[in-house]
Amino acid sequence: MQEENVADEGHDRVVNPEEEAPNQADFAPPDVADQLKGPNCIKYEYHSPRDVTAWNECGRRLNLKAIWQFCRDSDCKTVEAGWGLNSKRRSRRCGYDGADEC
Repeated sequence: MQEENVADEGHDRVVNPEEEAPNQADFAPPDVADQLKGPNCIKYEYHSPRDVTAWNECGRRLNLKAIWQFCRDSDCKTVEAGWGLNSKRRSRRCGYDGADEC
């Protein structure tokens, strides 16, 4: 079920937790997560400021897209419960702003 969309300025894909398990140590602390757009049941794993996985902990399938400041948002992707949406951007001007339903 892995989909990929490679754009000039980034890369977005659905992540299977059996292939890439989330690392709890890299999750955004609650005060940071509260400032991001999207449902409260999304957990954000930061690999770097421009490489983030939004894990669907909502208990149901969601259509999600990554929201970026000053860069193109990701396409809408179907993310199963327990799976993630990884989004990367190359430009330093990009700021991750969360994952929201679409």
